[in-house]
Amino acid sequence: MDSKLTKIKGKLGGIGSLIGKSVVAGTVVATAAITGLVKKSVQAYSEFEQLNGGLEALFGKGSQNMQKVAKMSEEAYKNLTLSQNEYLKAFEGSYSIINNGIGKNANAIEYTNKMIQMSSDLYNTYGGTVEQYQGAINWALKGTYSYLDNLNVGIKGTKEGFIEAANKSGVLNKNIKDTSELTNDQILDVIQHYVKAAGALNRTEKEASQTIQGSMNMMKATWENLIAGFSKDGANLDKLIDQFVGAAGTFANNLIPIIEKAMVGVAKVLPRLITIITKSLPSFINRLLPSLISSVSALMTGLISALPSILNILVKSLPTIISMMISMTIKVINALIKIIPTLIPMVISTLLDALMKLLENIDLVIDLGIKIIFALIDGIIATIPVLQQKAPIIIIKLVGALIRAFPKLAAAAIQIPMKLWSGIIKGIPTLVRNVPKIITNIVSALKKEFSKMKDVGKNIIKGLWNGAKDMKDYVINKFKGLGKSILKGMKNVLGIHSPSKEFAIIGRFSMLGYTEGLEKMRPELDKAINGMFNLSPSMTGTMNNTLSPNVNVVNNVNVETDPLGQVVSKIKTFSGGAKNDYNYGYGG
Repeated sequence: MDSKLTKIKGKLGGIGSLIGKSVVAGTVVATAAITGLVKKSVQAYSEFEQLNGGLEALFGKGSQNMQKVAKMSEEAYKNLTLSQNEYLKAFEGSYSIINNGIGKNANAIEYTNKMIQMSSDLYNTYGGTVEQYQGAINWALKGTYSYLDNLNVGIKGTKEGFIEAANKSGVLNKNIKDTSELTNDQILDVIQHYVKAAGALNRTEKEASQTIQGSMNMMKATWENLIAGFSKDGANLDKLIDQFVGAAGTFANNLIPIIEKAMVGVAKVLPRLITIITKSLPSFINRLLPSLISSVSALMTGLISALPSILNILVKSLPTIISMMISMTIKVINALIKIIPTLIPMVISTLLDALMKLLENIDLVIDLGIKIIFALIDGIIATIPVLQQKAPIIIIKLVGALIRAFPKLAAAAIQIPMKLWSGIIKGIPTLVRNVPKIITNIVSALKKEFSKMKDVGKNIIKGLWNGAKDMKDYVINKFKGLGKSILKGMKNVLGIHSPSKEFAIIGRFSMLGYTEGLEKMRPELDKAINGMFNLSPSMTGTMNNTLSPNVNVVNNVNVETDPLGQVVSKIKTFSGGAKNDYNYGYGG
């Protein structure tokens, strides 16, 4: 197999595998389809390779005659509904016979093509096979005329019959007494005269464009060309695909009107058919319904009896089924992910086109919708008299049925709770016996879950702590950056270049402001400090005091009594780390 076919097989096999693995049954179908397609392609190419070798033997590799025949074979699907291989097979089966007895001024290639054309036209006119008509003509070229009856064109299947037909045709411009006077091209001209007279000549090309059978044969020929093209080096696949699509379109155009006519015909016949069926239905039901119900009942009984076994098998198979479904789902989703970027634009474009087409016909759609609504309303209105007539009867029968069934319903209403209560009482001993086991299982399960929660909580705390540590440098850098930004902004606003000098001036004035503020606040400050010491009149040794609301004072000094008898300390240390000898106005 050549490299091109290997690539095609690989791609097709990949597609088949993708689809097939989604559904188990699809694997078999897709694999068989792809394998069959590749096999057909190889077979078609092998046949073409052999036929192409035959052309080389007849005309020489690359010769003009070989190219001419190859061109005819490529176009044979249109006027002959033959694939390239079918045409080459027919050509090589007749060319040597025709060429051996051809006239001096005749072209054997053209006459071979004419013979194939007549065979195809006769096939599309009378049925049978192309080979059947081609064989009858070939035997006539060899001097045996007994098969000419098979052509159905009015030539008798004898030597004398053919001589008579040749003289009547007028194509020879003379009368002959023996077939030995005829060359092969003359024999073919006589046969073509009668094929034309029968209305069969060029029938193939006409049917290919206008009839279902002819267009289907043309489509079949283009498909076979495409299959063979998969395996050919240098094959123009785009052209082959276009030919197949065009032939398929012609086939559809010929088929759809027939389907429409068939549907109209069925619509006309259906009411009559329904009438006949309706008349026969009661008798049919009476005869068959009892046995049908019996059969269905037996089937359901059998299924129900087998249900435990079926459920047991399903339960055992459930893990495997779930595993397969998960695997299948993952593969399908992965496949969808690959094609979604291409698929979505195509779907949206198609939907938009459909919407545009709908909007172009929106008036018609609205009209139809209104007609449907009116028809529904008319139908409901027409049904009201029937409802008025039947409703009372239905209600009376329903009430009567309920009244008759009341004793049964009342008895059931009493029995149901009693049965439930009886079942509960019977089940209590078993329940009591199993309570310890149930509690043990619950506790065990809770312990496991709480253990898991503890690990989860520990991991959360660790994660938060690690995150906080990781953020430390980030926050510090951000604050550094913020400080630089503020300093730069202040420099720009104040128009300064040396912040130390400028802020020294600001600091000097600030300290003056602080001094003035402290002098004004001195009475309140003295009162607060004196109150602090009055709370601890027996302070000795080392003290640690926390002052409220905003000042923290740590005293780590030796205390003494001043001349006035007050307890004072020599040194005070305020939070902030600054030392001073300020002794609340006293010595020290």
